[in-house]
Amino acid sequence: MLKRPFFIVLAFLLFNLTGSAQNRKKVEYSGFFDSYYYRGPLNITVGAGTAGYIGDLGFMPGVVLSPAFNVGASYKVWPKTYFGIDFNYLTLGGTKNDTSGSISFTNTMYELVAYGRFDLIEKRILFKNDLSKRPPRVRPYITIGVGGAYINPLVTVTDSNFFKNYTASTSSNIAFVLPASFGFAFYISKRFSILTDFGYRYTFTDGLEGISKLGTANKDSYLTATLKLQYSIHPFKRKRAKYVPPAEGSGTSGPGGGGNNAAPVKKDSTLNEPILPPGAPAPAKDSTVTPGSGTGDGQIAPPAEEKPKELTDEEKRKLQEEKEQQEWENSQKPKPTQPAEKKKKPAPKPKPEETGGW
Repeated sequence: MLKRPFFIVLAFLLFNLTGSAQNRKKVEYSGFFDSYYYRGPLNITVGAGTAGYIGDLGFMPGVVLSPAFNVGASYKVWPKTYFGIDFNYLTLGGTKNDTSGSISFTNTMYELVAYGRFDLIEKRILFKNDLSKRPPRVRPYITIGVGGAYINPLVTVTDSNFFKNYTASTSSNIAFVLPASFGFAFYISKRFSILTDFGYRYTFTDGLEGISKLGTANKDSYLTATLKLQYSIHPFKRKRAKYVPPAEGSGTSGPGGGGNNAAPVKKDSTLNEPILPPGAPAPAKDSTVTPGSGTGDGQIAPPAEEKPKELTDEEKRKLQEEKEQQEWENSQKPKPTQPAEKKKKPAPKPKPEETGGW
């Protein structure tokens, strides 16, 4: 026989494995949804509601709404898509009265359903910065699934003409069901959310009420309305892009990068850099501009043009006198004479050659 400490150790291991597995999750890309996403987290739901019978006795005969309780879990596998499992405990009941008597029944059911849930609205992630954006607080969704139910109907008959129209059902206590529902998820925080679910269950049995109507082969069904509280285990934290300043003495403070040889600390841009689907062109990067003064937009302001200073009449008169004085002085200076060209000496006549007296 298993002892209590075994269950404690098992629960502790499952909790740690769930947390470590989700911490190792990396962002993934879905081509069908054209979006990046994280798998998980694991969601636990508990809820309560009501159920109404539809069958041979009519549509919710006697307007009997029976209590229902729910516990389940779900896990996100793709963008907008969750797979989950629900265990439901519910009761069905109905009463049909006529002039000859009445027919009533109660049915206690245990239902196990596997389903897929699809959110109709969710944020689309194409860049890492989108991970830090807040998703919609209200998300409508639809679910569809398959499951089985254990049924145990109890019938009470006071109608004297019962066997003319009805007969006791010979169906099995196991019924297959096809559930479908529509609802809204209200996200209160990262961990808690509320789900309102309105569903329809189609069954493959005609014995939910324990009887069958003669001459027909219609299957029974029932409606559900459930309010669930959802708790997310280890939800992902949305990290914002942060920049780490250079460490002291990293050698980047001076204009030439002087100092020791320590490398500067790089900025943490893991979530700030864009990520694109495979095959998509990379976006053009904005050029870095040194902040300037007087522009307000981070650009360098062009130098302002200096306007010429206006002179007074007295200053203009003095400038004119100086100009005339300079011109008069230039006119009085003697012009430099060009040096006379030197007369070229005639070339010496060649001496007669000596002939020796001959």
